[in-house]
Amino acid sequence: MKTLILQRTEQNEWFSVGNLAEEGKAPMCLTIERGWRNNKRNVSSIPQGTYVTSIHRSPRFGECLKVFESDGVSEVNGRHSILFHVGNFVNFERDNVVLNDTDGCILPVTNIAGRQKRGVFGGSSRTRFNELMDWIKAENGAARLIVRSAPQTNESDIVQRSDDKKPEEASSLFLSCPHCKKDFLAVLSLESDAQA
Repeated sequence: MKTLILQRTEQNEWFSVGNLAEEGKAPMCLTIERGWRNNKRNVSSIPQGTYVTSIHRSPRFGECLKVFESDGVSEVNGRHSILFHVGNFVNFERDNVVLNDTDGCILPVTNIAGRQKRGVFGGSSRTRFNELMDWIKAENGAARLIVRSAPQTNESDIVQRSDDKKPEEASSLFLSCPHCKKDFLAVLSLESDAQA
């Protein structure tokens, strides 16, 4: 059985971003998940550890991947139906509505299309999900999954930088994370509020 490594590169209480790769190879996709909240059902990512993932038919998502404890039978400790499935939003606010495509599952995405202090928006999930499913089918429908966590980043650690505009005037802000020293763009609005 081949091994997939999910290396979380950014993690806070609101969302997690990671890379998913076959062990020893380049990443096949990025992942987005809920943030770490002590493994609480429906609001937390799963703990770091070793799991098994296999093809599963979900009433809600159709064919997807289900994550099991390392015995390949038991549900993830304290959780139910942890899946890899299509989705683009984790705690992402748009038009005063918080969008979530996961209650603790893992969403494969192509890129990070937008970030906020408490949310993330990933692009082209269907494309990466289909590639992941093709890979797992070629591996007889199952793989070992090792989940590794990143250092926890607190909301207060993410600071605004190099943008003189007030948040309500800006369409986006450049933010910097002091832990991983990465700069990124936080999209505040995906559509213009201007009326013709």
